[in-house]
Amino acid sequence: MSCWQTLLVDSKENQKFLQTANDAGRSLAMWQTWGERRRLQFEAVRYPYQSALHWAYLSPETKTLWEQRNSSNAEKPPYFLFGAREYDAVSTLEFATSLLKQTATLEPQEWTERFLSLINHLAKISDGELSLEKSPLLHQLYSAELSWLIACLFPDLKDGRRLLETARDNFRLGLTETLDGAGLPNASDYFLLRPLLACWTRALILGKQAKMRPYPPDVHRQLEWAALHALRFMRKDGSPIFTKHEPFDKESLIAMLQYTLAFDSDENDHAVARSLFPNKFSARKIAKIRLSLMQNPAASKSAPPPTEKAAREKTPVKAADSEPAYFSEWSQLAALRSGWGFREPSLAVAYAPLNTFQRATDAPQNIWTDQSVTTELNVAEQTVWSGVWDVAVRLDGRLLTPIDSWSMTCEIINEYANYLEIEIPLAENMRLQRHFLLCRKEKLLLTADSILPIFEDDADEGEEYDGFDDPKYNVEYESRLPLTCGIYVEKTAADANELLLTEIEQPLTRVFPLAFSEWKDAEQSDNIAGELYVEENKTKGIASQADFLIFRQKTFGRAMFAPLLFDLNAKRFQEPYTWRQLTVGENLERVSRDRAAAFRVQINQLHVLFYRTLTSPLNRTFFGHNLVGDFFAGRFDVKTGKVTTLVEAEQE
Repeated sequence: MSCWQTLLVDSKENQKFLQTANDAGRSLAMWQTWGERRRLQFEAVRYPYQSALHWAYLSPETKTLWEQRNSSNAEKPPYFLFGAREYDAVSTLEFATSLLKQTATLEPQEWTERFLSLINHLAKISDGELSLEKSPLLHQLYSAELSWLIACLFPDLKDGRRLLETARDNFRLGLTETLDGAGLPNASDYFLLRPLLACWTRALILGKQAKMRPYPPDVHRQLEWAALHALRFMRKDGSPIFTKHEPFDKESLIAMLQYTLAFDSDENDHAVARSLFPNKFSARKIAKIRLSLMQNPAASKSAPPPTEKAAREKTPVKAADSEPAYFSEWSQLAALRSGWGFREPSLAVAYAPLNTFQRATDAPQNIWTDQSVTTELNVAEQTVWSGVWDVAVRLDGRLLTPIDSWSMTCEIINEYANYLEIEIPLAENMRLQRHFLLCRKEKLLLTADSILPIFEDDADEGEEYDGFDDPKYNVEYESRLPLTCGIYVEKTAADANELLLTEIEQPLTRVFPLAFSEWKDAEQSDNIAGELYVEENKTKGIASQADFLIFRQKTFGRAMFAPLLFDLNAKRFQEPYTWRQLTVGENLERVSRDRAAAFRVQINQLHVLFYRTLTSPLNRTFFGHNLVGDFFAGRFDVKTGKVTTLVEAEQE
């Protein structure tokens, strides 16, 4: 018996098939019949699946690599999303898919050798250092998708049956272990979200035609949530947030998400996609894809597939009511959004290192306290800044370095605002708390850093920390935000402290340094001094337009609150505005600003209040408002004198 006959003899169906062929002396003709039957059975899946392999084009570098693969002299471009091993994995999937057509065109012995080499390659890769924890994408491409592909294409072969459960187990692991339980990977694997989503969606395409599930319904819910996150962390051009601004192949992304949503039963996810790309995710388009997936050339003609009208009736059009904001302590990622539309302000935050993120500059490590927080602000379909938020904190000239990593200390998502607070401990018994507040209706963004001592020991003894007996230092703070190319700064007045950031002639945001006086020549209270300006980026190879927003603040004391307020509503830029530092009272005495700080901002008829304590929460009063808490933001009504609380954070 030849090698190819040995390969096929494993199933009872093929045993009878081969016996008939041998008895008639037409084994080669029967091989061709078997190959043609395999090819026809999966003809419907061949086109969408092979096209789906090009979803790897989610990175411009990957697309260039695929286009140059036939050129032996071409140098591989630098990898950003895919490395060489990931590219090889996708190439292996393409090779496995090509075996479908080759069953009817190759000699049986040659085809068998190619098939067995594929099985051996998979076994060798799986036995190597292919761990889900270290290489989640490689693990899913090889151990899950390639195994599933072989099982779906050749279920009558022993290797196909053997790999079936292996693939299902590995898909289950990938969807549950690499995500936070609600579809979002860890920050270190953030850039793998889309390639993983493509892998899991391709598995569904294969399984639909093979009439098998790659993973159970409860695990499938993770894919639906992952699709929503892919939409949540997205720019107007379809590129993922935090990536470099380069030409992006949006059509590949749209094609992937259309198929993903065809398997998504949550109509809220469809509504979100339609709100972002109205012409790409209509109910009619999704219905057509579902219809094409239900068609099977091997199906009986007596059972015609459902009509397009019937499929469309299952996808009613509705408005998106999924929460646009999302915080994940496990993933160390956050999305603050006032709405789903691209014109709605959004701020993305990663407070763990993004492993594949390419920094805009090679800044010396010894001048910054922390370089592990990455943020991106998008306003009116434009990216204002994107990259690592560098921060330096000094006490009497000594740079404070972190002694641990960032952790989330508070998260609030309500109808009025999104509020995120993270913290990192520093040397010399100090800590840095970072605040992100996005006021939805008001279109205001507050970013602030609190530099304050660690007073856990006092709390353990049941004593409230008030800061009176603390030693005083010269506290210096500096932060640097990397502006996007094409963002320019305008001074609203020569002697004003605020700035206006624009894109060509389109104003995007006005920046208020709340701790400073409104005018540069005004006397600063409580020894607060500093400056806010844009510094030209002179790094070699970087466009000069990609500048940095520099914010410096210094004081004499034990703690500091350094806030920046961004007005994100361009319609207000011609309206009058002002801001003031408010007096905070405690027991009929004034509280210094290294123990508590409060501010009032007025933009025409909009009045907002902010408060932050730098000690234990104590009963204090400002602007006639009494509270006990760590952080407060509210909207003041001039007519009624009432304050509507937007966010109030209290120590647990």
